[in-house]
This record gives sequence, C-alpha cells and structure tokens, in this order.
Amino acid sequence: MSVCDLETSLKSLLFYAVLCYRVQLVVENSIRVVKQSFDNDVTPYYALVIAIWGSSFSPIHGSSSLSGVRLFLQFTGSDCDSVTRLTDRLDTARTLVSC
Repeated sequence: MSVCDLETSLKSLLFYAVLCYRVQLVVENSIRVVKQSFDNDVTPYYALVIAIWGSSFSPIHGSSSLSGVRLFLQFTGSDCDSVTRLTDRLDTARTLVSC
C-alpha cells in the first residue's frame, strides 16, 4: 500500500467519522425536541386517541351530512324535487372532490 492510498483511506475514514458524528447530533437534537414537546405522560396517548377518532369520524360525518341537508330541506317546506336536485349536486361535488 502506497502513501497516497493510505492518505486517501485516512481522509475517507475521517470524512465518515465526521459525517456519523453530525448525523448523531441531528438525531439527538431531534429526539430532545420530541421529548420536550410532550408536556406530560398522557400527551402521546391523547394524540393517538384524537388521530383514531378523527380518522373514524371523517367517513361517518361525510355520509351523514347529506342526510342532515335532506332533513333541513324537508322541515323548511321545500318540495321533493328541489331536495333531490340539491342532494344530487352535493353527491356529484363530493365525488369530484374525493377523486
């Protein structure tokens, strides 16, 4: 092994050592920030419950919002044709938005 090869190997080793040290600092700082964001022990569990509730409530709310519109229009005295036309437009709009 020549001196040039040894020097290149040492430079590569030093580069990777510095890179690993910097990655370690970034990871440690990120972990510290995440730990500081939880002000008490219940926060992660609360976030999990809210995430599950939000993902399960969204489809339920989407399907029941049209029935709420139908009920409102029926109680306000609108005729069935206007209710049907409105709900058809809402269904079409919801289909376009979901694509």
